[in-house]
Amino acid sequence: MSERTTNKPIAAVVSLGLIAGAVLVAAVLVITKPEAEKILPPKRAELVDVQPLKRTDETVVLQLTGTVTPAKRVRLRSRVSGEVVGIAPGFID
Repeated sequence: MSERTTNKPIAAVVSLGLIAGAVLVAAVLVITKPEAEKILPPKRAELVDVQPLKRTDETVVLQLTGTVTPAKRVRLRSRVSGEVVGIAPGFID
């Protein structure tokens, strides 16, 4: 018999022993795991004052002076060319 054929059963037994040992170690680690303590977070003070909603009629008037400048210049044009020859009765201007 060659040396390779005699080592196959030994290699199989060693391999199965390693796998069984690994499974046993994993099972022991899972069973003996520590339990975490549940700690409630501390109550924090409110950072704002809350008041009930009251309906009021107020008008905001701003009196300002200056020049309004657009953030972006655009050029408005129609997608199609032509002349308007009629308007639908449901069109709201």
